[in-house]
Parts: sequence; C-alpha cells; structure tokens
Amino acid sequence: MAELDTKYTDELVCPWCGEVDDASCEHFESNSECTVVECGSCEKQFDATRHVSVNYSTSKVTQAELDKRERDRLERRRIDIQRLNEWRAAQKEKADG
Repeated sequence: MAELDTKYTDELVCPWCGEVDDASCEHFESNSECTVVECGSCEKQFDATRHVSVNYSTSKVTQAELDKRERDRLERRRIDIQRLNEWRAAQKEKADG
C-alpha cells in the first residue's frame, strides 16, 4: 500500500485510512498548533499540526489618502458615539418608564 500524503495538506488527512477532514480548523483551539484528532471514519487517533504562513504586501499611500482615512475614521467614531448616546437615552427612558 502506498504511503498517504499527510504533510502540508490543505485539510487534515487521517494517516490511518486517508479520510480528508473538511472541518480541519474546528479541531484546533484558538492559538494551538498541535492537537490529537479522532478520525470520523476509522475512529483512530492521530497527531495534527497546524502550520501558519504569514505574508506581507506594501503599497504607496499619498497624504491625501491618509487624510481621507483619518476623516473617515473620525466620522465613524462620531457615528458610534451618537448611536451610543441614543442607546443610553432609550435605556434611560425604559428605566424611567
């Protein structure tokens, strides 16, 4: 029997039976890299390791773009504060009956 391809795959592959797990990410807790998984097909356990790759991209940004982003950020903040104040007023009105 040929050896199963279980290294650096897009999904978990059971090294016992070759079953592909379409919900691979659900086996890992938030920041864990390693875990023990029970195969949904053959019910045998195996070690699973998650490999994460980080890539970066850069691009030029003009001062006008930075200024627009800052204006947009401030507008979103103004709207958030307005909504919070409206919510608080509604809560006070409910409490006052």
